[in-house]
Amino acid sequence: MLLIALDGCILGTLIFTAGIFLFILIINGMGWAPGTEPWNLPIEAYLLIKTLEALLLTLLLVRHPRYEVQITCLIVLSFGLLLFDTEFTMQHTLIGSLMISSMLAVFLVLPVTTLALHFCTRRVVAE
Repeated sequence: MLLIALDGCILGTLIFTAGIFLFILIINGMGWAPGTEPWNLPIEAYLLIKTLEALLLTLLLVRHPRYEVQITCLIVLSFGLLLFDTEFTMQHTLIGSLMISSMLAVFLVLPVTTLALHFCTRRVVAE
């Protein structure tokens, strides 16, 4: 029951993440990043890739539930890289300031918890 709730939370975070990146991509014409030109092609490509990545992971998780563990590993990798990228950018921009994004940390903890529960329940069932 808990795994089903966590899967629902993971789907919600993936859809939310895709929505955030799509929203930023749409309003990018107003120049969302300080010091960059509006409609900067590398930023747009990055935002489009991150939007499509979140939507693809959502689609994979919904359409192929038997590969849930493998897809959840990809989700952990995706959110882990996003958290690392954000923290690297924050340290570079704010000169050494360490401020971990609590929202991204929660987004990373959810799939990690799901994986841990999958492995725990697998061990219990195997014994």
